[in-house]
Amino acid sequence: MKKFLILLTSIALLCSLCGCTSSASEASGQKLKFTVVPTEEIGFMKIPEEKMGSEKAELVYQNLSEVKITLNGKTEPLEDAIRTGKITGAEIFAYARMDGENGFCEESFSSDVGLTHFVYAYPDYALEIAYDVLESPDGRQTLINEITIADTAESISSSDHFYVDESSRWGYFLDREDWGLEFTVKAVTPESLTVIYTQKQAQELGDLTVDGYIMFAEKEGAQDEFVTQTGRDAPGFPIAITSDGTGEITIDWSETAGKLNPGTYYLRITVTDNYDPEKVPANVTKRYSKQAYCVEFTVEP
Repeated sequence: MKKFLILLTSIALLCSLCGCTSSASEASGQKLKFTVVPTEEIGFMKIPEEKMGSEKAELVYQNLSEVKITLNGKTEPLEDAIRTGKITGAEIFAYARMDGENGFCEESFSSDVGLTHFVYAYPDYALEIAYDVLESPDGRQTLINEITIADTAESISSSDHFYVDESSRWGYFLDREDWGLEFTVKAVTPESLTVIYTQKQAQELGDLTVDGYIMFAEKEGAQDEFVTQTGRDAPGFPIAITSDGTGEITIDWSETAGKLNPGTYYLRITVTDNYDPEKVPANVTKRYSKQAYCVEFTVEP
């Protein structure tokens, strides 16, 4: 009987110690506990706004098909936890910083055109968090509030950052260069388009040229249809743009696309800033040497 009581006492003491250890671990343990499912293909998946509830941060998965979070012992898809208010983007940022301070992940940061990105590398995944103001070359200021969860920190570091201007019909980037250039339609035929350009000296570093274009036909309720394209090596290209002036450019597609059917089309005109990199001042940040300008036009019946 004594042996039995001693055994029970030992078991009770052991359980008590285990309970204390578990509580201590819980109190000082890792704050962010994600379970991720990598994909076989490289790519990004943005979680739709309707799945995010009132959360203002954008959520993106990189090279992952699914991310789950464990909160209070319950595991569920991260977007569901955010949508139902169990965790917020601000809390994810705060918890990642706490995990970094406590050694559960490694924190690093970088600045791209004045926008700071924080990276938290965990053993099985990585987070990149941006909560900063991006100042566009044209002077606009836009708050970037984004959380990216990736398979590895290496995947994050090897990716470029692109932020689309939601107010732009053509999907222009927020940080596109301000070259003081505008195109307007002057004349349209089924085989050609004449545009007038106006250029006011702005942030270009060299001579601007039109290096080519790609044409699409707009389709209501469907994806726009590719028509034709040409590049810098095509006859008649590149076309010089007069600095701080105006001019006309006629684009003829009769040989590559023939006569267009009546309808609405648009060109994405590629413009290049031709400059000598060695002559760029040290305090000047050059983001792009090429960018597109879209021009919409209609071919009448």
